[in-house]
Amino acid sequence: MNYEQGLQQLKNRIRNTGYEQEFLIYEARLRETLDREGTIGQTDQTRSDRKEVMIHLNRVAAYVHVHFEELCRE
Repeated sequence: MNYEQGLQQLKNRIRNTGYEQEFLIYEARLRETLDREGTIGQTDQTRSDRKEVMIHLNRVAAYVHVHFEELCRE
């Protein structure tokens, strides 16, 4: 999955919608989990944290009628 691509596409789609602040929170949290994973490797905790963040990013994406995971694959 290309998370950078998904984040950029979602950021572009929610611009001027009022959901930018919520997006920024979960963007930062996703980057944190990816950084931790790069430092300490993939653990049950990092997978769990990333899954939780993905749920929230999918909720933000739903405001503009897309799925975050699909944006990461386009």
